[in-house]
Amino acid sequence: MRWLGNVSVDKEYRSMVVYLDTKEEVDRLLAKMTVTMANGECAYTRPFVIGRQPARCYRCHLYGHLHYRCRAPAPVCGQCALPGHAASTCTSTTFKCAACGGKSAHKATDSGCPVYRRELAKLRPSPLHSYD
Repeated sequence: MRWLGNVSVDKEYRSMVVYLDTKEEVDRLLAKMTVTMANGECAYTRPFVIGRQPARCYRCHLYGHLHYRCRAPAPVCGQCALPGHAASTCTSTTFKCAACGGKSAHKATDSGCPVYRRELAKLRPSPLHSYD
């Protein structure tokens, strides 16, 4: 079992992941739809699916590799798409996406980026554990 999120923050509701050994245990817990906790409170059950993200390099902002495998000669700005500096030091007020080849008017981190959307569509959500 593990909590999702920061447990030190005072919240009325929390989410946790419970790891089980067999598919039968998983099916039994999910079929109940609720479970009574040790403190007497009721908790709802549902499958936990890991949200997968496409591999994106934070050095050149291209997809398909991570920064430690990047072959770009210099870092590329995620805000203006120019090489040689990071977005944190960028003074440009015009956004250009490095993943789109500098042709789109958004940051490389924009969730609406068509390249990001295409890469995301290639991924399918996968269960935390597969029992097949």
